[in-house]
Amino acid sequence: MILIPHKAKQFLILLIKLSIVGGAFYFIYNQLANNDQLDWEKFIILFKKNQSFAGISLILLLSVLNRFFEILKWQNLVFPRYKTSLSEATQQVLGALTAGLFTPNGVGEYAGKALFFKKSEAKKIVFLNLICNGIQMILSVVFGTIGLWFLGYGLWVFYFQLSAFGFWLLA
Repeated sequence: MILIPHKAKQFLILLIKLSIVGGAFYFIYNQLANNDQLDWEKFIILFKKNQSFAGISLILLLSVLNRFFEILKWQNLVFPRYKTSLSEATQQVLGALTAGLFTPNGVGEYAGKALFFKKSEAKKIVFLNLICNGIQMILSVVFGTIGLWFLGYGLWVFYFQLSAFGFWLLA
């Protein structure tokens, strides 16, 4: 086993963190710059209008609120066992989100949050994350179903859920 001096280890960790953040920014830039379906000229024309500025501002505000509620949800989920501050929870959620960018279907979010805790606690953290995301999925399906019923798609929702339940039984 190679022993690394404490200061060198701190510098190495900082270098790794900076390279991950830099890689994330490059990945996002690359996805936006090389997407043939995005029409930047149309976006700039819409952005210059006053109506679209309010809409874009609202979308950005709702995005920030969504992430803030995610941070609060994570902080409250781990609170009984681990006392995490708002800034620690923010680091954990945003770090996991960054790890999820590079992995298929955001699977890296599970491991990303576990990296902030001791190795012996990793299974518990992944399990907590799984429970949290599972409950969120169930609530999304329930409230989405209620919304579809209100919009008049009740019969279609019933048939879809019946077929999905049938596929689940067969699997």
